[in-house]
Amino acid sequence: MVKQPSLGKIIGTDGVALIGFVGPVGILVLYALLVLTGEWQADEELTLFIVMFTLPFDLAFAWRIWVINTIFQNGIETPAVIERINTHNGQGWIAYRYTFQGRACRSGAFVVVNKAVKALSPGEQVIVVVDQNNPKRALIRDLY
Repeated sequence: MVKQPSLGKIIGTDGVALIGFVGPVGILVLYALLVLTGEWQADEELTLFIVMFTLPFDLAFAWRIWVINTIFQNGIETPAVIERINTHNGQGWIAYRYTFQGRACRSGAFVVVNKAVKALSPGEQVIVVVDQNNPKRALIRDLY
């Protein structure tokens, strides 16, 4: 078993997890500010709308945390080579290739561009954690 990443590390690295976390928090903070300043009147219909609007974010966040934790809990470490890194406006995509159980595989991850991501470069060797049940799903261990 590979060391499980912390929730903070996941949110600070994984693009889907970050959006799933920030979306509802931002909406709820904005809603609270509008109610507290008197711009909006809190009522059941508006509250239900806000809850329903944030639900997809919540589900995406919970799903992504579950996927990442499952990969790290049941995954197998293997060397990989970074093929490319595309970044734009604080977000990015890292593509990498590796061999798992004698089979060539490619995978990638939607990431937040942080210090660890900036330190990576194409051609660099890294360790990925590969999902045994779905070898095309792998994450760069040291980013999480």
